[in-house]
Amino acid sequence: MMNVEKILENLEEFPTLPTIYSNLLECIANPRSTVNDVAQIISKDQSAALKVLKSVNSPLYGLSKKVETIKDAVFHLGFNEIKNLVVALSVVSTFKNIKPNKNFSLLEFWKHSVAVGVTSKLLGIACGEKNTENYFLAGVIYDIGKLFFVQFFYEEYDIVIEQAFQNNVELKDAELNYFGVNHIQIGEKIAVKWQLPDVFRSVIKNYKDLDFTNGNSMIITSVSLAEYIATLLGLGIKDNRNLYPPNPKIWEILKLNKGQLLEIYPKIIENYNQSIQILIVN
Repeated sequence: MMNVEKILENLEEFPTLPTIYSNLLECIANPRSTVNDVAQIISKDQSAALKVLKSVNSPLYGLSKKVETIKDAVFHLGFNEIKNLVVALSVVSTFKNIKPNKNFSLLEFWKHSVAVGVTSKLLGIACGEKNTENYFLAGVIYDIGKLFFVQFFYEEYDIVIEQAFQNNVELKDAELNYFGVNHIQIGEKIAVKWQLPDVFRSVIKNYKDLDFTNGNSMIITSVSLAEYIATLLGLGIKDNRNLYPPNPKIWEILKLNKGQLLEIYPKIIENYNQSIQILIVN
């Protein structure tokens, strides 16, 4: 087992979120800030602004008419959801150039993460949740800790992934055995480093074991089931032989029946295809 303290030292070098995020945080924290103030910050980043408009006009947000300006996008989505969308866009663009290894494809990773984000939000809506503003981003970053290992322990992580697959054990357990820390624990620390709200740290920490000690049961459960569905549908993952069945707690919390799930599947595919075109391909 490697030295955990030495491993964690690399967190200092792990990328931070772009300036646009810190500027949005500061602006939104100011009670005097207006829709126009937030829109101006986003508009300064032309690439982000274009992707925000494309995203807002996708079926995922279900707006009745086309949004033409960033100001209108902020108005319709609200401060927090527009901030979360910008974070999702920023995270994907920030980590586009990490070197892939034999057992880890960055493109597949992001496609799968976007699929989990899309599915999480659609599940939240299907369950009647009135506020699903955190669901998409929670799904996109739920596995962010894996990128830490790929970036700083390229060769070692390739071995760990291979061992997990060959021995039919969960990756988080193989990581813990080799590194003394796993991608879930690392992901929590990244969420803190990025100053993300506690709900995101809670999702990263608990989506596997569904621990609701600190609340957030609906979003945690939605991300957990979304991971299963996205894997089952092969979205961003070519091989699902190590797919474990969903935790039985899921059905107790979400109260979704088979018919409702079947109705969601076509929406997942449609929104997934549009979202990867916006976040990854363009």
